[in-house]
Amino acid sequence: FDAVLVCNGHYADPVLPPFLHPSNPTNKSTGPRILHSIEYDSPHEFAGQRVLCVGARASGADIAREISKVATQVYLSDSTHVDEMRVDDLTDVVLVGRTMRLEEGEGGGRVVYATKGGGEDVCEVDVIILCSGYHYQ
Repeated sequence: FDAVLVCNGHYADPVLPPFLHPSNPTNKSTGPRILHSIEYDSPHEFAGQRVLCVGARASGADIAREISKVATQVYLSDSTHVDEMRVDDLTDVVLVGRTMRLEEGEGGGRVVYATKGGGEDVCEVDVIILCSGYHYQ
C-alpha cells in the first residue's frame, strides 16, 4: 500500500435516551443489562433472554429482527406511535410505545412504556439495547 485511510466516521458518541438520565433511579446491580447498538455483534448472546430495543429506526428494527430468532421475547420501543411503524417483517417482535422509565423487576427490570391514548404499561426484560443514535462530532 502507498497509503492507508482511517475512515471511522464522526458517529461514535451514543445518544442516551431521557429515561437513563442520572435523576431517574435504577439499580445497576440488579436491573437489566444495558448496552448501546454500537456494542452489538451477534444475536446469539441474547438467546433465551427478554430483550428491549429502544429506537425503531434502521438499526433498532434490524437488531430486533435478528434477536427475535433466538430470544425468549423481543420488544421494540419507539417514540412515534406504534401503528405508524413499518412492521411487515417483525412478526416475532412486540411493538411498544416510548420507554418512560425503568423499575426494579424480578430477575431483570420492569420497563414502563407509553401506550396509545396516554396510558402506561410494563414489560419485564433482561437486556436493553439502545438503538438511539449518535451525537454528531
